[in-house]
Amino acid sequence: MSFVQLVLTDDHTLNFATIDDYVTTLIDLGQWGLLTQNAAEFAGWLQHVFDMSIYSWEFLARPNPALIDALLTVSFPTDLQLRVYTARVNPDYLDALTLSGVSWEHNAEWEEENPSSLDVLNLDAWAKYGTRDLAALLAQTHHSFAALKSIPLRWAEWSQDEPGAVVEKLLRFAHTRAFLSRALDECAALRVDYAGSRPAWQVYRRIRAPLDRSELYALNEGAMATMFSFDTAEEFAQRLRCGTVVEYTWPDYESYAETQHDFASCPLFPAHDPWLWEEVTRRGGHDERTVLREILNERGIDSFDLSTVPEKFRLSRMSFLHPVTDDTAASPLGSVGGHHVGLVFYWEGPYFEEFVFLGPLGTITWEEQPPVVLRRPSDDGLWVQDGQLYDAATATEIETALTHTGTPHPLYWMTRESLHFLQIRNKQASLRMRGCTNEQAQQLIDDPTRILAFAGHDEVLASAIAGILANLLHDADGAIHLPDLLQPPKFLTHLYATYQELQQP
Repeated sequence: MSFVQLVLTDDHTLNFATIDDYVTTLIDLGQWGLLTQNAAEFAGWLQHVFDMSIYSWEFLARPNPALIDALLTVSFPTDLQLRVYTARVNPDYLDALTLSGVSWEHNAEWEEENPSSLDVLNLDAWAKYGTRDLAALLAQTHHSFAALKSIPLRWAEWSQDEPGAVVEKLLRFAHTRAFLSRALDECAALRVDYAGSRPAWQVYRRIRAPLDRSELYALNEGAMATMFSFDTAEEFAQRLRCGTVVEYTWPDYESYAETQHDFASCPLFPAHDPWLWEEVTRRGGHDERTVLREILNERGIDSFDLSTVPEKFRLSRMSFLHPVTDDTAASPLGSVGGHHVGLVFYWEGPYFEEFVFLGPLGTITWEEQPPVVLRRPSDDGLWVQDGQLYDAATATEIETALTHTGTPHPLYWMTRESLHFLQIRNKQASLRMRGCTNEQAQQLIDDPTRILAFAGHDEVLASAIAGILANLLHDADGAIHLPDLLQPPKFLTHLYATYQELQQP
């Protein structure tokens, strides 16, 4: 049996739980010395070991002393190029390889199907088990960049352990301290990307939370100040520029919703025929795109280039094609050739679905939920709706519009089909929101009664803007002080109820 055959069984499971078990077995069999004496064979064995890491997070999580020593002492062929699933390997191995002058690169073979193979370093494993200072690894620009990508978002969303362990380990060595300072700069730069949306801000709070440590202020005071600063007027202005769904209105729908005490989306009857596209989407029957082109051509619609959609994507039954009516002529989804058209293609990945949407307003790619694209009410940009509302340019989630009672506005429950019936509530108010300055936002904070005029004297829109400010009260951690009002107007009911609640000791 060869060294390689020892690793993997015929059904692609590992014979050894960790590299320690494997190396110990080779040593006990008297084979380790023979293996490391033959540089070419050892290089082939090493590549196979790195390949096997894709089958287990634990296999190369710990640095094995004998293997590290071999990496530093074996005279590898000068043309050796190794490929490594970097997220599955303790960075100690990569540091030793780099110090030995061995060329290696991230193995992206499974990256499309397996997000775990992303080009990031396993700093969790290094914090737990690593012994090296990573000086050689971090001295290489590309590898250092991969390490930087491993830091900010992993702390908030991917790491299964408390990120404090990673921070403490990075603070131990001079090289990693310098790297950590750069990582703090990267994390501070993310602050701009998370502005203008309460859902986004909540994510950023999770990112920065583990970093509130005196040692990090001493290490990089500027980055820490940026991360933990909060300009309430600037944030409020940005959230107003992002907008709210009630910049649109459907008067009949809203009038009906006002009569319902517990209003929510309730499919009493299907809003669309789920088999509408069966002729096109039945797999194996025929080339769905050829049939789709015929359907579009029959209606004189030739503005969609289906060849831009990758072949792996299939046409979804969430697509729609129907004539424009008097009630939908102003649809924010647009129209072409007298028809409302939305072509949704999907690909079912192992971890999430991906979508491509083609419509009159353009083409977007999206993840997890089928999207539609609609104009912003100010006609200067696009929104994406997939059950939630997003700014198309930045993918920033737009917070839910609230009523004066603090509950989601009924427009939040609208189905994608009903979006065609929306019309702009107040164009001038939307333009004011898009152009809102920090100074204007501060004026609204100082005197919230001004919100009604800012909203074009529309109480629904004014309530939603006041709801944005109410959410900001939570995010500002007590930094906002509202003027006293003996009897707040209706549109400020939720805002002042929230303010009074937060004032309680």
